[in-house]
Amino acid sequence: MCKICTKPHNTILCSEDSNDSKSDSQTENELPSISCNNAIVPVTQAVLLHTAIVYVKDINGISQKCRLLIDSASQGSFIRESCVNLLQLNRTKVNISVDGLSSRKVGRVAGTVKLQIASQFNKNASITVDALIMPKITYEILQCPVDASVLKTFKQLQLADVNCHQPGLIDILLGADVLGEIMLSGHLNISGLTALESIFGWVILGKTKGISQTIISNHASCNAVEFELDKFWQLEEISNIKPYTQKETACENHFIETFSRDSTGRFAVKFPFRESSDELGSSGDIAIHRLHQIERRFAKNPTLFNECHKFMEDYLKLGHMELIPENEIDVIELRVEREETY
Repeated sequence: MCKICTKPHNTILCSEDSNDSKSDSQTENELPSISCNNAIVPVTQAVLLHTAIVYVKDINGISQKCRLLIDSASQGSFIRESCVNLLQLNRTKVNISVDGLSSRKVGRVAGTVKLQIASQFNKNASITVDALIMPKITYEILQCPVDASVLKTFKQLQLADVNCHQPGLIDILLGADVLGEIMLSGHLNISGLTALESIFGWVILGKTKGISQTIISNHASCNAVEFELDKFWQLEEISNIKPYTQKETACENHFIETFSRDSTGRFAVKFPFRESSDELGSSGDIAIHRLHQIERRFAKNPTLFNECHKFMEDYLKLGHMELIPENEIDVIELRVEREETY
């Protein structure tokens, strides 16, 4: 009898409202078996990061367009593995550990490559970077697009990434190891945004308003007690018995009819053989042909013959084999012309 609702079930399975005197563990067990929550969150702001469109030389020296992110907080430079595969660059194995926030392992390093990165406006403005290869550098920067009008105030500048207000993947991350080679002295603050001059052009960063977007989050959870009960009933269910095939039935019958147990407790069972041997064909001629081949080989190599003869004699002495009596050989007629080599 339930102590909460006095109905005929266990107290921990009761789904009625709890009293103040009940413990937290009891309250947790009283949740419905499945709960689903929807959250609707409007996104109204976004942060621009200093991105740039650059040219990177592939294995054939041809310039390929890539998108990079300048991150002064990173101690090294990185490149996405799929980008390395596209450029077909030669990689070098390294043993380097990459940590992120809270000293957590970020991921495996698949090697390092040497990159030749040049500006899309001036190919003489270039740097050489040793970049670590990672499966993924970051998620798409900007979770929602930004109104392009925010960049009108910088229309007089040569922007390194004219689509910096649009979400997109990052191919390369340049860290503090090359920051001094990238950044120049130019600096502008307009309407809460900052423009910094680099060898790739002007990069824009700062917080701005994003185009209104709605994120819907769905969450479903299952109560632990009822979930365990559900698994219990699944275990108790009688599964459908799959009938044995003809071969499986024959194997089981063979085991039942021929198995025995020795004095040590080990089980023994006879080897199963098919009742019909028609599929074997006639192997006698093949065996005789192989025997003649071996004899001709022995005739050309007496040393090999003596070693083989000694090996067979040892097998006879150890009882590993024995000659078959002629009366047990099931052969109707066997004519073999051979030299007496033994």
